[in-house]
Amino acid sequence: MFKIFGRLAMVVAVLSLLTVADAQKTPKELATIQSHSARLGSHSSVTGAQTAYWAYVHPQYCYIYSSSGTDYLMIITKEGWYFTTSDWQYQNVLEPTCQTGNWVGFYIYDSNGDWNQIWTYQYQ
Repeated sequence: MFKIFGRLAMVVAVLSLLTVADAQKTPKELATIQSHSARLGSHSSVTGAQTAYWAYVHPQYCYIYSSSGTDYLMIITKEGWYFTTSDWQYQNVLEPTCQTGNWVGFYIYDSNGDWNQIWTYQYQ
């Protein structure tokens, strides 16, 4: 009786390990993971464009600072630009990209460098 339960427990353990190993594989198609629409208080150093466009960057350094009671997240990119936001929803989406350096798209909608949409990706 104990041999049957022992063998059954071994089979379950092996199948569990195979399931965990399969679940940790990288997906074949990397999908976009986040998007947000318009928010106030989001600016960048990208200026001068006459039309709206997407700026794609790799975050390199990030820090949070306070000014007049408002908390800002600043992202400095490998491409030499910076992006700031005081919106907590944008901050929550962008903060993980600071750790990974994954590809991020900012929708610049005016010639002052203001942005109001982001896309984050699972790859660099």
